[in-house]
This record gives sequence, structure tokens and C-alpha cells, in this order.
Amino acid sequence: MWKFLQESLEITGAIQIALSPIIIAIVTGGIIYLARPSATNLIVSFLIVLTGLATGIWWARRIYKIKKGTISYMSKVSNSPELDNQE
Repeated sequence: MWKFLQESLEITGAIQIALSPIIIAIVTGGIIYLARPSATNLIVSFLIVLTGLATGIWWARRIYKIKKGTISYMSKVSNSPELDNQE
């Protein structure tokens, strides 16, 4: 049971890591296409989204395979000691 829960959390972390480049690519591709809708810009936007998808999957798999895992990586990213001492 513990292994299943741990694996589920790792997969959730991997999905969160993969989504950030994918969302950036979708927004960028959408801006490029909506600025001047044409077949060429549609292809360019599609290629940008595919690149974001590939980058997201690569990055998530890379972090998932390290010993500490995705949850450790996400906790390091979200930890900000600079904000802890603000008054």
C-alpha cells in the first residue's frame, strides 16, 4: 500500500513538472497563431507545442529517474528561504 501511494505521488509530481513547459509552449504557439492566422503560423505553432511536449516529457522522466524523485525536486523548487524572513 505504501509503495502504491509513493508511486502515485511520484507520478503526480512528474505530471506537474511536465506541464510547465507544455503550458508555456501552448501559450507561445497560441500567441503566434492568433497574431496572424495562417497555415504557416499554424504549423509553426504546432511545432512549438510539440517541442514543449517533448521537453516536458524529457524533463519529467529525467527527474523521475533520479534517486530522490520528483517530490523531492518539487519541494526544493517551492522552498524559498528568502520569503521566510519577510515581515
